[in-house]
Parts: sequence; C-alpha cells; structure tokens
Amino acid sequence: MTNQNMNNNRQIQERIAYADVLRIMATFAVIIVHVCAARWGDAFGTSEWEVLNVYDSLVRWCVPAFLMLSGMLFLNPTYSISYSKLFQKTIPRIVFALTFWGFVYGIYGARHEIFSKGLLNALTCLGKIGMNIIFSTPWFHLWFLYVIIGLYLLTPAIRIFISAAKEKDVKYILFLFIIFTGFLKVYNDFSPYKINFAIPELSSYMGYFIAGYYFATYDISRKRKYLLHFAGFISMCFTIYITATMSHLQGKPYEYFYNYLSPNIMIIAFSLFILLKDAQNSLNPICSYVYQYKYLTQISGYCFGIYLIHDLVKEFVFSKIAVNAFNPIFSIPILAMLIFMISLFAIILMAKIPVFKKWIM
Repeated sequence: MTNQNMNNNRQIQERIAYADVLRIMATFAVIIVHVCAARWGDAFGTSEWEVLNVYDSLVRWCVPAFLMLSGMLFLNPTYSISYSKLFQKTIPRIVFALTFWGFVYGIYGARHEIFSKGLLNALTCLGKIGMNIIFSTPWFHLWFLYVIIGLYLLTPAIRIFISAAKEKDVKYILFLFIIFTGFLKVYNDFSPYKINFAIPELSSYMGYFIAGYYFATYDISRKRKYLLHFAGFISMCFTIYITATMSHLQGKPYEYFYNYLSPNIMIIAFSLFILLKDAQNSLNPICSYVYQYKYLTQISGYCFGIYLIHDLVKEFVFSKIAVNAFNPIFSIPILAMLIFMISLFAIILMAKIPVFKKWIM
C-alpha cells in the first residue's frame, strides 16, 4: 500500500465523527420520509401536501447516505473483512435481523387473522410470512436489508479493485455510475430520442457504495466543492418544484424524482457527505461541539436497530396522534423526533439482551 493510501485511510479513522453524525441524520430522515408517507395520498391537493412534499424532497438523500457509509467502511483497505468474517458474522447478522423483523412485522400486519381465526389459520399465516421473507419483502422498509446483503456479497470483488485502484480509477467508475445510472435513465424516460447504449452492471446501488469510499478517502478541490454544494442546493429546490408541478399536472402525487438513483438525489447525497466531512475539520465552535458530543457514537451504534423498529413505533404513535393533528410544518419534525426517541429507548432496552444486541439490531 502506498504512503498516499495509508494517509488517506488514516484520515478515514480520524473522521469517524462525521460518519456518526450522518448515520444519525439519515436515520431521522428515513423516519421523516415515512411520517410524510402516512398522509401522502390523502392530503393531495391541500396546503398540507405541499408541506409534505417539501419535507420529503429535503430528506431523500437518506438511503444513499446509508449506502455510502457502508462503502466508506467495507471498502477501506485497512478494515479487515475476511471471507470467514463476512459469511460467519457480517451477512448472517443481516439475515437474522431480516428474519426476526420480517416475522415481527408480518405478525403485526396479519395480527387479526393470526389471533382470531384459529391455530391452523395462524400456522398458515406464519408460513406465508416465512415465504415472503424469501421471495418477497415482508414489510416495506426491510427492502434495504436485501440490498445490503447483495452489496456485502460483492464486497470482496470490489475490494480487489479498490486495493489496486488509483484515485482516477475510482473516479472513473463513479463518473460512469452518475452518467449511466442517473442522467441517462432520466434522459431516456423523458426524451423521444432514446439512447439504447447502457451499462446494466452500473444500474444499481453499488455506485453509492463506491462513492462512500471515494469521498471519505480523497479530497476534491475547493472550487469543485462549491460547485457541488451549489448543485446540491439547486437539486433540492428542483426536487420540490418538479414534484409539485408534475403532481398537479397529473392530478396525483408524482414521485419520479424521489427515486434514490435519480441524479438530483445523487447530487444532494454527495454534497451532504462532503459538507459533514469538511465540517469536522472546521473551526466553527458549533461543529466542534456536535462532533465531540460524547454520546454520538453510542447513538450512531443504535441506528440500525432504530431503522428496523421505527415503523412499528410509528404505528403506535399514529394510533395516538395523527400527522394532521396540528400544523404539518411542526407536526412532521415533532412526530419524527418522538418516533426516533421512542425507538432509541426501545433498542437500548433490547440491547441488554445479548443475543438481540449481537444478531438482530
């Protein structure tokens, strides 16, 4: 390994605080997405829906951020990830979590049939839940675990490329990802003149995985950072505007540019990642205080569990307080924070059971 790579990897270790901040922010952002989803269809055509659109547009970077954080860690050459560790600990942990929470959410979704129609019907429902875990998605937000398992399976091959690659090589792959996964798809979907050339291998979330490693390892020039941040701001405004405009034109909610692989969301995610990375080295006293907060790493460590349990908590909270109970400008962040805190408390309690802490959260 070259001295340059050693220095870059040392920087990754030194900058772990911004990863914790981003992980916590992304978890909270996912909750906001799901809080907005509760009224997304019913509120269409009202001022409430316009507020939902603004909040939803501002946080769609959440899933790309999770993927980038995973790539930042798993593609770091100094991070030890042998085949035995990958297949005996890392992937089984995700599989066990998926199975456990798949049954939890499946039982919750079919609770009336399971607990009111006899033992045989209950066993049939449990069998269907098990089949859904294998052949479908047992609950909507658990789709992310299937993506992570796939990326972890590819990790050894990607690490071979990373270990031999120079900055320009990683940048090249990232460029192809942005063009062929982001911009080309949008062009083909809206233009009458299709470009049939494509690279299907890049039409996936793997690009975010590599982007996390790239932005964590290498610095870009100040000028390019400013351009990226400007593009990120424009992308946020564009997402809000185009979603509202197209929704009103079609007479129903239009979510095309909410897609996690759309170029506007890519740009926002890249910009935020770099912004938080640079903020850790800032002399700004607010940034310094946040990044030195002693419980930051602990809260970050619970984020996977919060992600898994939060929709169950959301169902409980929404049974008591509706999103439209008061002004959505305030209700959305307040309810999201309430769900986050209850989920955090629940996961802290669950972590006291060793098997839960090790395998399902």
